[in-house]
Amino acid sequence: MQRDCGLSAPEPDNKLQATVNRGSRGLDRANVYIRMQLAGKVLACLLDSGCEVTLISKAVVEAAKEIELLPSQQRLWAANGTEIEISGEATVPLLLDGRCIMTTALVSPDIEEIMLGSDWLQAHNCLWDFGRGKLYIDGRAAVTLSRKRPLHCRRVFVQEDLVLPPRQQVDVTARSTLLSPRKVGEDWIIDSHQVRPGLYIGRTLLPASHHDLKIRMVNTTAETQMLTSGTCLGSLQPVDIMEEPAQTMFPVDKTDTPAIDVQSAVMEKLPDDFTSEQRHQVHELINRYDDVFSHSASDMNE
Repeated sequence: MQRDCGLSAPEPDNKLQATVNRGSRGLDRANVYIRMQLAGKVLACLLDSGCEVTLISKAVVEAAKEIELLPSQQRLWAANGTEIEISGEATVPLLLDGRCIMTTALVSPDIEEIMLGSDWLQAHNCLWDFGRGKLYIDGRAAVTLSRKRPLHCRRVFVQEDLVLPPRQQVDVTARSTLLSPRKVGEDWIIDSHQVRPGLYIGRTLLPASHHDLKIRMVNTTAETQMLTSGTCLGSLQPVDIMEEPAQTMFPVDKTDTPAIDVQSAVMEKLPDDFTSEQRHQVHELINRYDDVFSHSASDMNE
């Protein structure tokens, strides 16, 4: 795809110049999107006026092909202080209603969607008309799309190549995508599921981060399993951590509660063919773990 789409830039409306970006703050609060095209694919681009730079997913750039990725020294951090990985910078020819809008953006594997930041809004003299529900771009009205449902789930990927030994569980280092640099959230969870035959993920509670996550996996096969960097492990879901309520302890009167002779009850049920040595071993085992047995009806042990 050629970087120069050959279309001349439209003349800006002088009447709009004095009101550029008026009311732009809060655009993203309603999750406002505009539909644009890249390489024949329709993409919903988030208008994120709270972000100073425009971001595009590395997967989107790679899928479009023939887009030159240039090195970038710029660094970017999410709201929780974790750094967002920047692969480089690219200029992509986004199509809006048949006209080409050359958009320069930082490319990152840590985001899912195209996020048009305040730099893009300013560069294209954007004006948000709240009354009519339209966004003016370079003096022309654009149809807007407001998503009221939640954004895409955060997907989780293997961060680095890893070998899983047979019949063992391992903590896998992973990374996840972000819904927005400003919307990291607090706690997330990945549910138990099968990645592929014999390879499973255990339900894992994760912190508010997107790099160096530890996810418990188990290889139930008799063979070594290889996980390559970038392998998708599933999606994260937000969770609320419930505080454990304070427990009120009530005194229990055990004077009228008959004690249970656990040792005798267990010994009586042993098979008749047990030898004296085996019975002695069971006796010693019961004595060693006596505190885990219930000795009365008011005893909460099991």
